Amino acid sequence: MLLLFTGLHGLFVAKLILPQEIAQQIQPMFAASTLRLFVVGVIYIAVVTLAAAFLSHKAVGPVGRLEDDLRRLVGSPEPPGGLTVREGTVLRELSTL
Repeated sequence: MLLLFTGLHGLFVAKLILPQEIAQQIQPMFAASTLRLFVVGVIYIAVVTLAAAFLSHKAVGPVGRLEDDLRRLVGSPEPPGGLTVREGTVLRELSTL
């Protein structure tokens, strides 16, 4: 959205500063570049959102599982048998202590 406003602001400033005939000539270029900026911005936001969701689940998932295992071990009258953490997670080393 900010990119769209930036492009439109550039168009308005060009209309104010440049002579009218030059501003009319470059208006289609400004409109096209503003549209491209908007589309690229939306795609960028979508990619960053998906990456953030994926990476946060990679970190939050193991922490939640570790918390559940610790609650199970603390509440159990039997001796602890160890924690189970999937291979390749951040907390793998912590679970083997």
